Amino acid sequence: ELERVAPQLISDGDRVLCAGLALGSQIEMLNRLANRVVSVDVPRKESRSRRELFQSDAVTDFRPLTRAGDVTAVLRPDECFDCVVVDAAALLGFDLPLDTLALCE
Repeated sequence: ELERVAPQLISDGDRVLCAGLALGSQIEMLNRLANRVVSVDVPRKESRSRRELFQSDAVTDFRPLTRAGDVTAVLRPDECFDCVVVDAAALLGFDLPLDTLALCE
């Protein structure tokens, strides 16, 4: 879905906040579309594949979260974003729909 919708919503001057997107290919696509991409995510159990995802060149500004609700804590007060891309399932799990809605709000 992201690959289909993002080009319609994001332009080359935009600043994008990605919350929970771990796939380097998705972040690379957003980097091609936008001016600046900031990625935030909750640290997960260390694995080789996860390390490789975040060590890719796609992630130029990655900020780890202590928990999903701390997104604003890792942002600077003067940072503004034109678009926010949230993979709520990655941040909160698939079984927390009310928490997902609260985060997106």
